Amino acid sequence: MFDQYRADAMNNPYAPTNEDLWDHGEGAEMSITDVLFTFDGRIPRSTYWLAHLGTVFTLGLTYFAAMAISEDLFTFTVFLSLIPAIWIGLAIEIKRWHDLGMSGWWTLIGFIPYLGGFIKLIALGFMPSDGPNQYGPVPR
Repeated sequence: MFDQYRADAMNNPYAPTNEDLWDHGEGAEMSITDVLFTFDGRIPRSTYWLAHLGTVFTLGLTYFAAMAISEDLFTFTVFLSLIPAIWIGLAIEIKRWHDLGMSGWWTLIGFIPYLGGFIKLIALGFMPSDGPNQYGPVPR
């Protein structure tokens, strides 16, 4: 009796498959630690914006809590969080440049006063990417 149901399910195009639904190809998925702490690979615009906004929100919340406790703790917290914040910022910017098919060295364009920040905002925040490139497959 159950064999009949199993045979019907195998011929049913709407039946669930046994494939791994989270496997999008080699290198297409990154963990949050890969996104925030490594310099390899590519990330799409949505991940870029979420990572930046998440970092700013987390730092702001931490600074607000430290300031509410004491000024000395606030100063210590700011200095303690600068290195990870800079590292995370560089990691997500470099991966976004990679997504555009450009070298991570383009991050240095931000040192040009006014114009550099504007170029980074337009390029990293709004420009779409095309297909696979030398830095990996299209991120999802």
